[in-house]
Amino acid sequence: MTFKIATYNANSIRSRIALVQDWISRERPDVLCIQETKVQDQDFPQEAFTEVGYHIVYRGQKAYSGVAVASLEEPEAVSFGLDSEPKDEARLIAARVRGITIVNTYVPQGRSVDSEMFAYKLQWLARLRDYFEHAFSPDEALIWCGDLNVAPQEIDVHDSKRLAKHVDFHPQAREALAKVTEWGLEDVFRRHHPDEPGQYTFWDYRVRGHSIGTSAGALTMSTPRNLLRRNQSMPGSTVRHVRQRSRPIIRSLSPNSRFDSRCTLLIGAPAHHRKIEIE
Repeated sequence: MTFKIATYNANSIRSRIALVQDWISRERPDVLCIQETKVQDQDFPQEAFTEVGYHIVYRGQKAYSGVAVASLEEPEAVSFGLDSEPKDEARLIAARVRGITIVNTYVPQGRSVDSEMFAYKLQWLARLRDYFEHAFSPDEALIWCGDLNVAPQEIDVHDSKRLAKHVDFHPQAREALAKVTEWGLEDVFRRHHPDEPGQYTFWDYRVRGHSIGTSAGALTMSTPRNLLRRNQSMPGSTVRHVRQRSRPIIRSLSPNSRFDSRCTLLIGAPAHHRKIEIE
């Protein structure tokens, strides 16, 4: 039996709930991680998930942030937020499903390089590294996914020179992400497509006729090189994001997959209507 997981920045779950419900009903992922739900817990559309057979855990706030994890099986354990203050519970959920720990994050975007929010973003990523060190072992089965708001390499953006000082591609942001990945993270998409440009997880919908894209959303796992069998964008789902178009990133774990020590996958996905087979 495979384990199929998807991650999706909804940019308001209530605005996208019909699309999300239709998609999970059709695709039936074992787990769907959602970011930017932008809704207080008392207003979260829980019934839309339960009526199609999903358990749902979430933590949110009005108008900003918010994370959720939907799963076919009830999570064995759930926790919210980092292990230091402020916990930022609306930015991180850790849920264990079928023995696999899934950490779903919405990393702060940073606004502008000269803002307090950018400094907070760098601090948040440093705290996330500490969180992995304190809460988990690289020897256990772990998936980290979500909207990371950092494009790690030049090949992950459409114009590395023009975006060099952008909060999602700034050298300090990339360095902060690299320190997190040193815990044991690997970009599996780049393992199999190391030199393939134009593979983005979101792009600016305001620019017509150009692929102004970035790979800053990701799915991450403490797993082996042959763990993931499929990467697929969501057909026919051009969703208007505040600044980007966004589609779910999907991975299926093969039945004979094993979790290896110090091997976590950091996965970016193409934003095209096609399927990529990873062998």
